[in-house]
Amino acid sequence: MTVPWGIGTIRLAAALLLAAVTLFSQQGLQPADYAEIGTRFRAARGFERAGDLDKALFEYRAILDKYPTAVPRVYHNLGLVHYYGRDWQSAIEAFETGIALDATMVASRLFLGVSYLNLERPEKALAHLEAAHELQPTFESALHLGQAYAANLRRQEAIAAYREALPLAGDEAPNVLYSIGQAYLGLAERIVNEQAMSHPESKNTHLAAARVFESQQVYQVAAIKYLEAAELDPFNASIFFPLARMLAILGLGVPSDLALERYWSLLPDVPRMAIDKSMLPKEQVAEIGTKVEFEGILRSLPPVDPENLPPLPMVGREVNEELVRRLERSGSGVWEAGIEAASAGRFEASLESLDGIRAEDDAWLRDYLRASLHVWLDDYQSAALLAAGKPLASRPSQPVRILRAEIFRQASIEAFGGLVDEYPASCRARLVRAMNFAAQEKAEAEAEFLAAIEACPLDTQIRIELADYYLWNSQYDEARQACLDELEIHPHSSAAKKRLGRIHVQLRDAPRALPYLLAATESDPEDADVRTDLGRAYELLQRWDEAVAEYRLALELDPTLNRVHYVLARLYRQLGQADLAKQQFDLFKRNEDEARQTRTARIQRLRKKEAPGQFAPGR
Repeated sequence: MTVPWGIGTIRLAAALLLAAVTLFSQQGLQPADYAEIGTRFRAARGFERAGDLDKALFEYRAILDKYPTAVPRVYHNLGLVHYYGRDWQSAIEAFETGIALDATMVASRLFLGVSYLNLERPEKALAHLEAAHELQPTFESALHLGQAYAANLRRQEAIAAYREALPLAGDEAPNVLYSIGQAYLGLAERIVNEQAMSHPESKNTHLAAARVFESQQVYQVAAIKYLEAAELDPFNASIFFPLARMLAILGLGVPSDLALERYWSLLPDVPRMAIDKSMLPKEQVAEIGTKVEFEGILRSLPPVDPENLPPLPMVGREVNEELVRRLERSGSGVWEAGIEAASAGRFEASLESLDGIRAEDDAWLRDYLRASLHVWLDDYQSAALLAAGKPLASRPSQPVRILRAEIFRQASIEAFGGLVDEYPASCRARLVRAMNFAAQEKAEAEAEFLAAIEACPLDTQIRIELADYYLWNSQYDEARQACLDELEIHPHSSAAKKRLGRIHVQLRDAPRALPYLLAATESDPEDADVRTDLGRAYELLQRWDEAVAEYRLALELDPTLNRVHYVLARLYRQLGQADLAKQQFDLFKRNEDEARQTRTARIQRLRKKEAPGQFAPGR
């Protein structure tokens, strides 16, 4: 990625350029040397100001050829010229040589780290940016340190760095807010994807999916996911209010009323408040309403017994079972007060009680409840701090992980919402709107993408998102051009190369696909999708052994790519390796059968008339 620069870094760099002159007398130089270096140095600076970078390079190299170790900061100047000429590899060599002679050159470390980021080598960038920020923290050092952490998938640390940069951001605030939103979104997606793979049919996975579909305004699917979660956890009140809302949007009044009534019956101490239908999105046709018996399934749920409610109906069964055990050994009454206040909707009072608990063994349970309360109070920053803390981050249970994912997702939405509200004309705000339109499959997405590019023509991410939008709509020529435009401004973009490779593979143009895919594997050797595309390119070129090797590697990297087993079976059969072909086909068939059984079980569950029994402590 090519990273933006703020005025603070330019001022810092200029100060260091001028500081080099003051060091000459400290290097054992003769007056004639001093005069020659000063003359060439001033000439180089003049050429820089005039935009003649080649002549500036000549002058700096002339100094260093004659005095290679006398004035280390000249290497910084040389590196800057290469940097602004977008020759990042040469910039890296100059900065590293200078730092080896003088490790105190903070700006050289900063520019060195950013140069590595521009070459998409974040693992090399990180140590230099950490050192620069520790020695001299600035907006730029915090911003680029955040980018390095994010590129190394250390997103929590990235968010902390971005938040440090935000108060100093000025005109860069839209970029920082966008980066915060992206980091939180990455955290949420990683957790949800992991849970969807390991627990595809759990109530927590259904609930997480429902919230995502709701945020994307895919209300029909959201309603089904909420209903699936409700069947598996029928005494979790947090499911039924959004389910009622989804059903109201779909025009399904009776099921909506049933869901809302169940919500209130689980929370008898909370003042009742009807859904304000005037505030709902425009009503959608319930295309799936005739296929899913919302009313029948809701009526089939076990009745709510007011005398046998969970301790805290706003959380799931597993957490309530833990609460029952905790309350049984509680002697202070603090837990009871906190839970009672939460059940009555007095969230601030509940927080006050729980904040006073100092329980080592129950730290995760205390923080789970505190984080949930902050969510219910729409305080996502406080919730995110708890979600990132050790008690929750180290807890492997699915309810905790899904809560953390929801908190991070909401924090992402909050950051993006602040960006759009405060800086609506910025290219980042336009990008957010474009991505939202694209997720909803709305045609307005293209115009917003193009407006974002016009506002920030050198931004290196917008064209990639535009290319993905075009690919989703099978507009291969447009997607290809967007990627080529990206490479014009960012020749090292592995994202553009990956997509160009896929486009040419889909167009069966393997010779043109191959160079892009090989370059993409150099940047990320563990990208299973790129390996699959590379296998397909080799297959089109009839380079069978290489195709088999890439397909097998793709499966090692991502065992869920079941279709690759089928492709390998076909290739082995073509190569006359019947045993290997049968092995791969059997694997493909077994995985397909398991997936089919899972789908069948889900359909049967949606049609069943019996549901789990009433909440009981310890069940």
